[in-house]
Amino acid sequence: MTNASPTDTINVAAGTYTIPSQITLGKPLTITGIGTPVLQVSGTGTRLYFDPASAGSTLQGFKILKLD
Repeated sequence: MTNASPTDTINVAAGTYTIPSQITLGKPLTITGIGTPVLQVSGTGTRLYFDPASAGSTLQGFKILKLD
């Protein structure tokens, strides 16, 4: 996401992705899961944070699973 330009589309392949710490989305992006990838989160606190600068962003096609 760091190298993406505002309004880019990022396609994420099927699979399981563990999010151990916060991910901040700080620009408008479309993030599309291809084949329903799974985002696994655990612990307390925010794992996916949409900064106000990311207004208009889309996160679609994912299954989000809380492990604890």
